[in-house]
Formats: sequence, structure tokens, C-alpha cells
Amino acid sequence: QYASLRSYVENGGTLFMSVPHATMNESRQFLIGDLDPLNLVCDGDFADLFGVRVTGRGDKLGRLQGEEAVADNPVRAVFQWPTINQHPAEGPLHPRPHLARVELCGAEVLVRDADSGAPVLVRSRVGEGEAYLLCTYDYPGNSYLAPLMKPLVRALSRSVAASVEMEDPSGDIYFTVRHDEKSGVSRLHLLNTDWTEAGNEKKCRIRLDDSWIGLAVREGRISEVVWLEDFVVLVEGPDIHVESIEKRRDGFAITIHGHGESELLTRFISHRRGDTWSIGGVGTASGKRGAWDVVHVDLDGCSVGSVTLSTKTA
Repeated sequence: QYASLRSYVENGGTLFMSVPHATMNESRQFLIGDLDPLNLVCDGDFADLFGVRVTGRGDKLGRLQGEEAVADNPVRAVFQWPTINQHPAEGPLHPRPHLARVELCGAEVLVRDADSGAPVLVRSRVGEGEAYLLCTYDYPGNSYLAPLMKPLVRALSRSVAASVEMEDPSGDIYFTVRHDEKSGVSRLHLLNTDWTEAGNEKKCRIRLDDSWIGLAVREGRISEVVWLEDFVVLVEGPDIHVESIEKRRDGFAITIHGHGESELLTRFISHRRGDTWSIGGVGTASGKRGAWDVVHVDLDGCSVGSVTLSTKTA
């Protein structure tokens, strides 16, 4: 895994990790034991990837201070003022993390502990890519690290070109994107993380290539967008799994798993005009819902089926 990560960076990848991510512990019991021992891969010698050697546990983290002299430092403006109680400004409150003692072997320091000068975040350029290491004996989710992690993740996200983008005014929608190189099929999973009111909906927009699609993501279910080229399928119920989409000369075939009756929503993301669907297999047309074509699916008596959609120009 370590060799694969190094190869990824060498070939132009951007990698971010914290020291505990490099543990070889096979169980999670070390979390109960205050992350000791970490049992790091390569005995903590990350000189060829992160440009540091980890030599042990350091002092507790004090204040965060970005290195302003580094012109392209994505978090050069980071500075954490101490509060009266020495707590971060937002919860949940975690124990103050320990720093990892590191020996610099070519790494560039981006953030230091303002009191001790110890490195907190370092960067190493390997081949065509960059590797960032958070030098703490805790994971990035520790609340004391929020003033650093929020701007860092945003900056790294902006630096990576992506075919998918989301506008989420609520800030409550979590999403992941997966792409299958062999089939060309991509999947976007969206989850409404506002659990304060059952079944509430959050509206967002997603960009697939150059087209924007509006969605309402309901709490309590995962919405899945599956697409191949300019053809998109939206699944909002738990009773159907889209296994694959296959392009045919006159349309598409969708292989699905499930049970009983449910529905799929389909559409093009390109601006085609005059196309109508001829639907076969276990699906039948059920009208329109906004910009989506509704396909009624009946898997009564079978668990696997195929919906064929042939396009015809009106």
C-alpha cells in the first residue's frame, strides 16, 4: 500500500494523510490505548514520500500558525488564538492531540506549533505530485484541528480538477463519486446528514460534465445518481440497485437488482430535443417528474431484471 501511494504521488497525485493513517495495527484497540503503540509502516521512515521520519510522540499541540513565507502555502493564513479555557471554538471537544516528533528530510513546513515551532503540517514534492502529512498523534477529525483542516481540505479540493461539482446551500449533504474505468459508468451517492428532523429534504445542484441537475435529498435514504456518457439514472428508493448501464446502438440497457415494485428516474444531461423512450424488459413508462422520465419497475417474482430504453426521434 505504501509503495502504491508513493507511485500515485509520483505520477501526479495529491495525497493527504495524518501519522495514524500509516499504522499497521490490525485491530482498533490502539485507539483505546491513546494511540499507542502506533506501529507505523516503514518504522515511521517516510523520507521518500512525505520527507520526514517520525521518531515518536511529541508534546501536546499548542496554537496553529501558518508559514507566511511559503508563497504557495494553501493554509498560510491559518492562526489559532487560544481561548480562556484552551478549547477550540466549536465542538465536539476532543482531548488536545499530541504532536508527532519528526525529523525533516526534505519536507517543507506549512504549519507550525506557534509556541514550540514544531512542524504540524508538512509537504513533500515527489515526482509530479505532492504529499501532505499532518504530524499529529491523532486523526484530522480532532476538533482542535478544525481551524486547519477546513481551509486545507477546501484548498486541496479546489486544486483538483473534477467532472462532478455540487452546490449545497445547506452544507448538510455528504457525497462520494466512484468511476469504473472499464465500463465507463460513474456513481454519485448523496446523503442528507441533517438528522434533526426525520424526512427533511435539502435541495442542491450537481454538475455532471457541463450540465447542472437539481436534486432534493431526503434524510433517511441515500440518493444514487448513475450515469454513462450523457445518460443519467436516479435511484431514490432502497428497493433497487443498478448493477450496470450498457450503451446500445438505439439506447441503453439497465441491469437492476431488487424486489417488488419501484421506480427509476432517467434523463439526458445533454440538451437533446425530440427524443422519446420505448421502454421494455421489467420497466414501463410512468410519465414525467420535472426534467426526469419516470420508469415504473416491477420485479415481482424475480430479483434481477433489465430495463431497455430505446430512443426514437419524434
